Amino acid sequence: MNNPKVSVIIPNYNHARYLVQRIESVLGQTHEDFEVIILDDCSPDEGASRAVIEKYRSNPHISHIVYNEKNSGSTFIQWQKGFSLAKGEIIWIAESDDWCELNFLETLMPLWERHPDCSVIQSGVHCFHDDGTDAWTNDHTGKVEYSNGIDFIKYNMVCGGTAIPNASAVTFRKDVAMSLPKDYMQYKSAGDRLFWIYMLERGNYCKIDLPLNHFRIHQKKVSFGKEYDGTQSRENYKINQYLHRKGYIDKLMWAEEQIYYWDYIQTWPLFSDETRKSLKNLWFPHWWQDAYYIYVLKRYKAAYLWLYEKVKGNKAK
Repeated sequence: MNNPKVSVIIPNYNHARYLVQRIESVLGQTHEDFEVIILDDCSPDEGASRAVIEKYRSNPHISHIVYNEKNSGSTFIQWQKGFSLAKGEIIWIAESDDWCELNFLETLMPLWERHPDCSVIQSGVHCFHDDGTDAWTNDHTGKVEYSNGIDFIKYNMVCGGTAIPNASAVTFRKDVAMSLPKDYMQYKSAGDRLFWIYMLERGNYCKIDLPLNHFRIHQKKVSFGKEYDGTQSRENYKINQYLHRKGYIDKLMWAEEQIYYWDYIQTWPLFSDETRKSLKNLWFPHWWQDAYYIYVLKRYKAAYLWLYEKVKGNKAK
């Protein structure tokens, strides 16, 4: 296609078993104005991924198939490669181990007409385990949420920043993506969080509350290993330093952030004892003092919530 509206990037790494479902769910979209760019990051699967991908080479929607001879070391480097090949105004990163409803694009594209000031528009997410059982989904109302980009960062992208849990649910503007700082490409795990922050500094946010994207949890996810060895938490520390410098975290959110990361580092079961210790030294270098402050913050938060509920109850009467 010469001038597609949407460029769909499928960055694959070792997901041969999921590729047919992924690719079919993209090629079967009821909105047909799109191209597909498939990138394989030197999958160590003895040609299994390539065998699946090659079946689709003649499909008219497929504009590029690129196999890396050497692994790039980061999925975010692959993202950038896809951006450089994309012809569409709107980009959708359809991760290779997920799938979607066939009306994903048909539902999201009218929102771009209604909200041209947005840099990011997404659907809801249904998260499920590899055996097909549900993990979670809260997105069924069909409501459209619209927010100023900076406000969305302040209220949704701190304390782990899970408001955009899965890139496969998101469409975004190519011209904005190409203008961003490229340091997110140096990240191994949390680069998507930094990418979304950069995007939302340059445009507004919209979401339709429908689970059109299906996000698969499985043991081969790269993110699991990056959580276990602490990479994700170290990268999130760097991102939160950026958020502090930009003034996106106020005093109340700072307190929430401190409580969140203290509890996370103390209790997250994927951490080894050595990793837990190194992360505590990073986030809380004066931990013997910080432990006292966290205790005070928790007491303050509990008192605030108690007072809030009491006032709310009195008003209801």
